[in-house]
Amino acid sequence: MSLQPNEPVPPPRRAGLATLVLHHSVTVIILLLFIGIGVWSYLTFQKTDFFVEVDRDALQARLTPPLIEAQRQRIEMALATSRRLDDRYPASLQELVDRGLLLQSDLYYPSTRELWLYSRGVDSVELTLQLPEGGTASP
Repeated sequence: MSLQPNEPVPPPRRAGLATLVLHHSVTVIILLLFIGIGVWSYLTFQKTDFFVEVDRDALQARLTPPLIEAQRQRIEMALATSRRLDDRYPASLQELVDRGLLLQSDLYYPSTRELWLYSRGVDSVELTLQLPEGGTASP
């Protein structure tokens, strides 16, 4: 590109410099955001037990009583339903399973062995929880 003697000189291109500054400013802002998020997440996880192994025995000990109570209520509801349908309590808990009022697992959950002793009177029933040591407890 040659210039003629009387032609004006074109102004220098400043748009390239502005684009370069804008590009680097955005890059710096993104990097600062990543560093800020990294520091925040490190400090947040450091305050929690996120990296600590769970004590499964302690967790099971905390969860078992509410689970047993829920199963007791489920069995009592099935007994009450059976009483209303037949005007009598069932001879055994297995009869509730056979009629579809309980699942077989309801007699065992959260354990692997049968948890409940069942005895019926004329107008009453008694559910007794079998303890692992061989004892019993009335809930």
